[in-house]
Amino acid sequence: MFSKIRRIRGSKILGFTLLELLVVIAIIALLASMLLPSLSKAREMGRRIKCVSNLRQIGLAFTMYADDYDGWLPFYLETSGDCLFWHQEISPYLGKTTSEYAGKDYIRCPTSTGTDASYGANYYVVFGQGPVSAQNGSRRLYKVPANVFLLGDAVTCAIHNPTQYPLNSDRDGDGINDTNSFMADIYNRLSIRHNEGANFLYADGHVKWISLYDWIKNKDGMWGTYARP
Repeated sequence: MFSKIRRIRGSKILGFTLLELLVVIAIIALLASMLLPSLSKAREMGRRIKCVSNLRQIGLAFTMYADDYDGWLPFYLETSGDCLFWHQEISPYLGKTTSEYAGKDYIRCPTSTGTDASYGANYYVVFGQGPVSAQNGSRRLYKVPANVFLLGDAVTCAIHNPTQYPLNSDRDGDGINDTNSFMADIYNRLSIRHNEGANFLYADGHVKWISLYDWIKNKDGMWGTYARP
């Protein structure tokens, strides 16, 4: 269509005119602009699947930890001993040492761009600070309902549960409360890095993607309710 046969002194030379080249370049650019969003979504889907695998590994580590400690989950922060965080406590169950942080030094969410932990614990409702007490200890895993999340994509090692830290401020101005006025961290440190949503590990070990809207609305009671032990 675009090529022409030009005769010069009896020989045949195949080639494009400048106009034809410009048309071809324009078509390629148009196709690229149409395909790039799809390719970006496909890459993100691959990263999201890897993130799901990460959370399942961590879920298994929680189960093994609980088996060794009479059903107890690790503290969000163990303050009575060496001040270890939950992602250090479970490291030995993932073949690492307590000096290495799950979700930070290894098993990171591949979409996370920060330097802090890429998964946050359901702080205060499920994970508390040590030592164990009716006020601040973590819960026994078997007593956490299956619909309640343990971990989720986050910008640090804790997601401050809206049950205790209500979303009472609209930080981004869209008319929906998304921030606790005390914490001043949007979505209470949840990260919506997977296509306007986040992956969550639940108490029964399954992992599920939840949209930001559904998380804010506490879909299926996923926040849980405060109960100790």
